Amino acid sequence: MTQFYMVMLSVLLVFLAASFACIDGMFSPSQMTKLYPVGFPFAANGATWGSFFFLSPALYIIGRHSSEWKVANVALIAFLGVVAMVLVFHLVVLNGKFPDSLAGGGRPISPAGWVMIIDWGLTLAAIFLFYFFSSPTATEVLEVGGLLVLYVVAANHIPLWFLNNHYHFLWCPQIFQEESTPLFITQMESAVVIAATAIRLVKLWL
Repeated sequence: MTQFYMVMLSVLLVFLAASFACIDGMFSPSQMTKLYPVGFPFAANGATWGSFFFLSPALYIIGRHSSEWKVANVALIAFLGVVAMVLVFHLVVLNGKFPDSLAGGGRPISPAGWVMIIDWGLTLAAIFLFYFFSSPTATEVLEVGGLLVLYVVAANHIPLWFLNNHYHFLWCPQIFQEESTPLFITQMESAVVIAATAIRLVKLWL
């Protein structure tokens, strides 16, 4: 049952963030363009969609091993996960060139952004606990690793880039021509996920 609650918490946090983005006028392209002609509304954020399609099933797999975790480890790693996400927002997201529903483009971290910091921080903690404080099967490690790679691709606007190349949305930035960080971040995050997955598999097989 724990894995169900982990998934539901993440989903509820995304819905809460979406509600805040709507109040903020940054949920949909039509809302956002009343404030900014070009940018990333919440509904076009690949990271939030990735939470539904990739992080949720990953959390379900990860949650199977929650009984193996000590309460003290969970509390400490959850705190560190949220701190890590705050740093990511300050070092990367806030430096984005275009207005984003979460932060960046001259916008501070929004209420929706703070909710997603909590969501992704807790998810990061769960991933760390899975890789280093659990006894998963090789199949589970491969499943979680694959879902995380897909999430990284979605979170860094690659699907949006393909859609924009086809439909030419007026509100969508030319992501890889004008925003230099997404492809680099995608490569770095994918490398980290693949390395962590490989290390865990080697430890299982030794």
